[in-house]
Amino acid sequence: MTLRRWLAVGLCAVAGAAAAVVKGDFVYIRARNTRVLESPSSSKVVAVLQPGQKVTWQGKDSGGWHKIDVGSGKAGVVVAASLSLKPVQMELLSSTGKRALDANAFLSSGAATKALGPGAIAYGEKKDMKQAVHDVTAMEKIAKTVTAADVAEHARKVGIAEAVGPVARGGGK
Repeated sequence: MTLRRWLAVGLCAVAGAAAAVVKGDFVYIRARNTRVLESPSSSKVVAVLQPGQKVTWQGKDSGGWHKIDVGSGKAGVVVAASLSLKPVQMELLSSTGKRALDANAFLSSGAATKALGPGAIAYGEKKDMKQAVHDVTAMEKIAKTVTAADVAEHARKVGIAEAVGPVARGGGK
């Protein structure tokens, strides 16, 4: 499945779920460092929100954007994929399933985004998956060279909403 199709499927699923939401209902932020923009065409960041934060849904805007009220007099728009109808699960369990981990520490460690750890690499090599291990390792190296600004630029080129990036439409940090 291509990245564009994957994003479209995800956005449609969230947008479809929004039909069950009524203006004034609470929704939750699901993505880290979600930037609330003044409008879909603006680069002005009104707020930066974290997973689990509760906001008030104010309706659908253009494209994949939804209007939200953050509180404290702040309101703007976010990409539909950044919203959830239910609070996000912030507790992570260890691989044994017995010990809870601190979600923020896990996310900050980079482990959540690393495709292959030493254990997975050893397993893959043992099971004669050396080419697959090589390919994923090569993709990880390439991924480290792609910036958030590159992702935002790609989104503009293919006509999808810019959901990531420290710079959205040429402004802000």
